[in-house]
Amino acid sequence: MADNEFVSQWPAPPAMFYRDGVSEKVPPKAPARGVTYSMFGDVYTTEDKLPNLEESGRKVLYDPNEKRTVELRKLNKMLLNKFLRLVQSLCSDPNTEAYRTEVEDIENLLINMHHLANTLRTDQAHQNVKRQIEKQTELRSKALADLDKAFDQARGVLRSARNMLQESSEMSIDAQNLDKEVLDALSKAAQEVERVKPPTEEGDADEEPKPAAVTTNKDIIAEMEKIVPDNPGGMDIGGL
Repeated sequence: MADNEFVSQWPAPPAMFYRDGVSEKVPPKAPARGVTYSMFGDVYTTEDKLPNLEESGRKVLYDPNEKRTVELRKLNKMLLNKFLRLVQSLCSDPNTEAYRTEVEDIENLLINMHHLANTLRTDQAHQNVKRQIEKQTELRSKALADLDKAFDQARGVLRSARNMLQESSEMSIDAQNLDKEVLDALSKAAQEVERVKPPTEEGDADEEPKPAAVTTNKDIIAEMEKIVPDNPGGMDIGGL
């Protein structure tokens, strides 16, 4: 091989696999029609059905018209009886060939029990589907209950917020009315102070004071307490 000759990392397949073929692409075979098909030398069927014991060359040991669970219990008792007889025969004479009959009977019993149990697969599938639906229904009911509980909590929060807003609005209106009353009281108190102010001008000094009662700060405070009896807001009226 020359030094400058290149070799592919993935060489072509040997010519014997394609030299006798055709250049055109061969279309795939059409799918087989019918209920049977062949694959790797074995024949299979597309019908999903339970094979019959009689067709398999086995003897049917149960009554198809009876309840299957009852027949399974009968076959189980027969199996235990056959097993005890097999053990007894082997204990009495280990070299005897009579145990082969017991083994064949036990094999036939097991095949019948297995076949009878397979007939219950449909009912088992129905029960599994029923259980899954019940579980999903239970989970969805629980989810709906949780949603209802969350809705109730949200309604409670909204109701509390609405009540708080109403109370705050009413308190704001009361505060506005209270401020108006306090301002009126202060204005009235200022007028009273101006009225009882002592004379400062010379012309007023010669005049005799009016016989009206002298109003002091205590009288003004008492007058304001009549208007605002509870003294809301912690207002210091005594400092006026």
